[in-house]
Amino acid sequence: MRNPLAFILANIRMLETELDNEHVLAARDVRVGAERLENILQDLSSFSRGGTRIPLNNMDLTEAAHEAASMARARCPEALIDVGAFGRVPIRADVGRVVQILLNLIINAVDASRAQGTPEVYV
Repeated sequence: MRNPLAFILANIRMLETELDNEHVLAARDVRVGAERLENILQDLSSFSRGGTRIPLNNMDLTEAAHEAASMARARCPEALIDVGAFGRVPIRADVGRVVQILLNLIINAVDASRAQGTPEVYV
């Protein structure tokens, strides 16, 4: 799994340097998703060997919510997904894991609200 993913990431990074502004954002979204997959694979590998310590960093929860909402919008373009944060919310956590948790919550909310019409999710 790691070798094909490394190949994909290398090619995406090269494309990002050669694409025009309109397409760079799409390539960046692909790269971020592939990097998230790479982190998940590393976590699974580490867990199978007996676990690992999760590095905690200073981060902004509002920024993570915006990142997760952006990814969710790409996956669910029919949904209205809005982040209504009031300034910075500093925390110590693993950024990738927090974004993944928020993304999962947003996607679950969209899936659960589809029966009522246009899904609306406010973070």
